[in-house]
Amino acid sequence: VEVQVSIGPEFQEVRVPDVRGKTLAKARAQLEALGLRVQIVRASTCTMVSDTDPISGTVVRENDVIALFC
Repeated sequence: VEVQVSIGPEFQEVRVPDVRGKTLAKARAQLEALGLRVQIVRASTCTMVSDTDPISGTVVRENDVIALFC
């Protein structure tokens, strides 16, 4: 009998791109194309990204959530 233990799926590392100043739609599309999930945090009825969490340049894993602030 052979037993194999899985540690779960393997995710690629991704560097968060700088999407500040882009529209929410373009920023979302760019991040989702990298395999990241997006959460939008709106302070008003804005359409442009002012910041992200984590910040651009941070290395994250596929399927991690990136918050877009506007």
